[in-house]
Amino acid sequence: MGSDLIDTDIGCDTVTLVFRDPATGYDAYNQPNVTERTVDKGPLADPPTPGCAFMFAARPTEEMDESGSVAVIRHASVRLPVDDDTTALAATDAIQFGGRTYEMQGPAVVISTLDAGADHVFAELQDMYDTGHGENVTVTPNGGRDDDGNVLSGGAPFDVVAFTVEAGNTVARFGPSGEVSEAAYTIVLPLTTPLSDDDWITVRGKTGRARIQKHLTQYAGRQRMVVLVSTVSGGEK
Repeated sequence: MGSDLIDTDIGCDTVTLVFRDPATGYDAYNQPNVTERTVDKGPLADPPTPGCAFMFAARPTEEMDESGSVAVIRHASVRLPVDDDTTALAATDAIQFGGRTYEMQGPAVVISTLDAGADHVFAELQDMYDTGHGENVTVTPNGGRDDDGNVLSGGAPFDVVAFTVEAGNTVARFGPSGEVSEAAYTIVLPLTTPLSDDDWITVRGKTGRARIQKHLTQYAGRQRMVVLVSTVSGGEK
């Protein structure tokens, strides 16, 4: 069947539905495993189906996500033909269009009219991606100490680009050893960064120990590691 014979009352776009079906077990971050399954909808699908209408809701905006890093957010919506696939879209699924993956913002909704009944399936979508900004920090693995208290090497220092560096409280204390400065930074790193609690991180010329929390999200490529770095400098040399 040629695409010119396909019903295009809704639109002429072709999209890919991404279903995340439950699977057994858990991944490395203790999240339930899923199996991704894709289904194309539109005149370019094989076989072709009635067309879809993909629409951007507004201009992209820059917002701070839950991890504290700045992201570009693009809101969109899509109208789909009514069938067993489109009506099964859940809040955990996604839709691909134009080379990007847009996450569902709730389950799909069947829109009906008084004269025709079920008219189309409607879904609200959102995509998030990094602004491209970043700041270099240096990680030095902590090897602990030997029985005599000597510092052991945990490996060679390495640089990593943090998505965000936020300065926290800075305190100056005075004592018999002189002035001591304490500073705290919150940095956001890729989740795959080989970093452990108590490793050393140098940020903006100050070095401190790391305390880690993982920030997991449904958005592909936006898994994050949120690290608190506490530094102390000054005092007796």
